[in-house]
Amino acid sequence: VWLTRGDLEPAEEDLAAALRIRRELFADDSVAVADIWHDQGQLYIRQRRFDEAERVLQQALAVRRRLLGEHRDTCNTLMFLSSALADRDPEQALRVVDEGLQMRLRVFGPDSPAIGEAYK
Repeated sequence: VWLTRGDLEPAEEDLAAALRIRRELFADDSVAVADIWHDQGQLYIRQRRFDEAERVLQQALAVRRRLLGEHRDTCNTLMFLSSALADRDPEQALRVVDEGLQMRLRVFGPDSPAIGEAYK
């Protein structure tokens, strides 16, 4: 909720607490933990902490690829990862965004509104 409202400091605290709890309840190799890493990545991008965003998004992506395969959540993580990479490695960011777009096409189909959302 905090992240959606733009309250980044309480969002960071809540995400850290949620990560601790989920790591106690589930393995790091779980969708529940990957979801928190993904949300932390979004937060870090908004805070312009791109190295940290890249780190947690890579973790989320690895788990989501392994457990979900080609899935909308995997697509979303790819898109946020491309944002985290954009300043430091624009060529890699383009490769990642292209992978995300291609996956979105396969997951949703070419006529889905989700394809247009990827271009925002």
